[in-house]
Amino acid sequence: KLPAARTAVIIASCLTNELNSDLQLKYYYPEILARLEKVEGFISLTENEKQIVRDRLKEGLAQGHRGETADCALIDKESSGVASFFGIEGLNYTIDAACASSMAALDAGRMELLSGSHDMVIVGGVNTNLSVETFVGFSKMGALSAEGSFPFDERAGGFVLGEGAGVVVIKRMKDALRDGDRIYAVLKGIGSSSDGKGKAIAAPNPEGQEIALRRCYDSICHGTGVSDIGYIEAHGTSTLMGDYAELETLKKFFNDTSSPIGLSSVKSQIGHLL
Repeated sequence: KLPAARTAVIIASCLTNELNSDLQLKYYYPEILARLEKVEGFISLTENEKQIVRDRLKEGLAQGHRGETADCALIDKESSGVASFFGIEGLNYTIDAACASSMAALDAGRMELLSGSHDMVIVGGVNTNLSVETFVGFSKMGALSAEGSFPFDERAGGFVLGEGAGVVVIKRMKDALRDGDRIYAVLKGIGSSSDGKGKAIAAPNPEGQEIALRRCYDSICHGTGVSDIGYIEAHGTSTLMGDYAELETLKKFFNDTSSPIGLSSVKSQIGHLL
């Protein structure tokens, strides 16, 4: 039974505003029309022809959207929608931390459990909006690849965008064992950091990445080493700067580890999400 009063919902959402995006053209019809009416070719039309163009334009801009609802005004509609659907009475909110959004949501959920505020947290990540502005923005950054995604490879020339969503339910280990839950994974620790002052907001900084690794593994291993690590699921953006910074960070951090460590990135298979 879902403990509604003791359950929280924390959803990571980045670039997910397609409900509003679908309506933008319709909302801006008057402005688009005002600019159209200043075009020389339009001015030369008869009044009847102009009205036909206006009507067709308005119909075309209104096609494809799902209609206005109260959800259009909600920034956190993903988390509040889940809470409403399942009748959850604990806190709910949406997190946007760019590429770290899902991990930030997981960390926030972990803290809710450790603090005792909640006994169960629904943690998820969703990215379902491959809009024109998203492609333009990443193209301007030089981050998109026209050939495919090849992280940590000499062919690396950028990532490929993707859409998707995923949800996990997290509980304290003792509670999961007590309730007889099927346990898929155990979260031992999380470390996070910002890169501090740098060349640009999105520019990778190995020093900042090492801080995050150190904070994570110090909390897990209490400073005794990381020799039991056998596999790393990396960010792997397939950008030259990003992959180089990540590899240099990992090489430095695991320099004293004699056993081989596997390295991969699921982004090469499903696209860059959160």
